[in-house]
Amino acid sequence: MTSNGDMVSKVGSTPASIGYCGFGYIGKDARTAAITVNGVEPREESVVDESYTISRKLNIVTPKDLDKESFEQKIIDFLLSEEGQAIVVEEKFIAIR
Repeated sequence: MTSNGDMVSKVGSTPASIGYCGFGYIGKDARTAAITVNGVEPREESVVDESYTISRKLNIVTPKDLDKESFEQKIIDFLLSEEGQAIVVEEKFIAIR
């Protein structure tokens, strides 16, 4: 699949299938369900404390000496800002803070 949305849709329309998607996509298709792993449900707390073992962190890779006024730095600053983190939460992903 080429995206999380495609994965969720395909799993929802394919009997006995399984797939992996970002946390914000859980519950977006009523035909799908998140799985419990070793008795641990995929909840924000269990992902953060790493007791839910099927998760990954997202990274932003930049040049070592990023100019403080660069477009890239402005994007990072926005992502980490209160407004940026509010969007993360609104979209049902897990905020950094």
